[in-house]
Amino acid sequence: MRLWLPLLVLVAWLLAALLGPLLPTDPNRIELAEILAGPSGVAWLGHDELGRPVLQRLVAGARTSFLVAFAVVSVSLLAGTFIGIVSAWIGGLWD
Repeated sequence: MRLWLPLLVLVAWLLAALLGPLLPTDPNRIELAEILAGPSGVAWLGHDELGRPVLQRLVAGARTSFLVAFAVVSVSLLAGTFIGIVSAWIGGLWD
């Protein structure tokens, strides 16, 4: 039962990262009138000191983080598979 909450949070962040490009505003768009503005209908988490929407920037960062994690896991999988095959085939020092 305790594993449902972390799994739910992970799935929510993954969905947010995948659907992030569909958000209506650009995460790097600077709105000088919105500097340090609080939460609103457009920016649910408010704006930062440069007037950029915080939620959109968090989603864009999550997308980058998931992409890097996927790349690292893929490279590790390929390297581990290669080393395992060579170790099984040759043995000796590799084993």
